[in-house]
Amino acid sequence: MSAPAPEAGVDPLSAVARSWYWVVALALVGAAALGAAASVLPPGFESRSVLLFTPGDPTQALSGSPQAVEPGRMLQSQAEVVLGDDVVGRAADEIGTTPEDVRRRLTAETADGDLLVTVVGTGDSPGEAQDLTAAVADAYAVRSTEAGVASLVEQAEALQPSVDALLAQSRVLPPPELRSAQQDAVASQLATIRARQDQLLAASRVYPGQVQVLSAAQEPEEPATPTVSRSAGVGAVLGAVLGVLVALARAWRRPRAAVPRGARHRGERAPEGDPPATT
Repeated sequence: MSAPAPEAGVDPLSAVARSWYWVVALALVGAAALGAAASVLPPGFESRSVLLFTPGDPTQALSGSPQAVEPGRMLQSQAEVVLGDDVVGRAADEIGTTPEDVRRRLTAETADGDLLVTVVGTGDSPGEAQDLTAAVADAYAVRSTEAGVASLVEQAEALQPSVDALLAQSRVLPPPELRSAQQDAVASQLATIRARQDQLLAASRVYPGQVQVLSAAQEPEEPATPTVSRSAGVGAVLGAVLGVLVALARAWRRPRAAVPRGARHRGERAPEGDPPATT
């Protein structure tokens, strides 16, 4: 005698076909739920501006010696500058809102391996998102330029005490035998310091800053939030998947019909239908 054939498992296609109404019903529920949520929520728009940050001291171009910097740490600090009180306050004044509102709708993004800072602003309309992003990008660039100019002027002013001291020395007549040599040394040192001072002040008047706008903020053409139709489509897919799972679960929990002894030996399936009544 041959061994009895094992009972067949659940056929997924048959299970879904028997409970097709669950798939359809849950797909409709999912589409309606997410579509309704998208229709209630206001559309959100997003505008971006990409800026190039050049690390280093403002006097680096004057000396010609590059300064060792860590781009990753510098970029992280620049992202904090974008979100800081100075930049946020300037942008808020520019567009006529509060710093809290600007900070709530503002994001600064950086990426490893490059020196780019991306300013992302959001708004309820395309123009609002663009205005916010442009105001923050401009405030960040202007702040960088002002900070560099202030550093150059500060270094030039720090040389003034040395200039005053050398001028005072040049007015004192040395002994006759040292007069010419001492006056020449003082005059040479004074000329060197004054030239450096003039160089720093000239650089402060043309300093472009460490931030350059590579991509200005533009009005977004489409909302960043999902549309009603897209949300309804996602809800329908999720609902259909849940319906398939429900159909499979119902099939696994359905009681098996009794298999006649002779049919079991022949490897036949149990007949479809209700299970036999037990006594």
